[in-house]
Amino acid sequence: MRILQLIKPDVPTVDLNVRLADITEYFVEPDIHCVPVVDDDGAIFGVITSATFAKSQEVKDTPLTEFAWEVCVREFATMQPDTSVAEAITQLQESEETFLIVADNKKYMGIVTTESLLDT
Repeated sequence: MRILQLIKPDVPTVDLNVRLADITEYFVEPDIHCVPVVDDDGAIFGVITSATFAKSQEVKDTPLTEFAWEVCVREFATMQPDTSVAEAITQLQESEETFLIVADNKKYMGIVTTESLLDT
């Protein structure tokens, strides 16, 4: 089985230039723990996790005026869509993340979570 079969394509993405004020509603959803940040071509640029979002709110004087590209995490685990589930599990364990970004030549396709991998 390949991770393409397990991706969560319905996770919302945001544009690089979206202000944090415009994405706060995503982080009150119980099933959303990260929001991928993509460029105009749909290429993955970064990820705003719920922890990153919360931290950005604590540190700044006017936190919700920042752009997504300013606060997103640029180092995150990615996999090609044809990656096997076994490889994805190993990658998740090594990265200590709870999700993997699935991208084909940097083009965002979806997210695979620890939960979806364990359900296989």
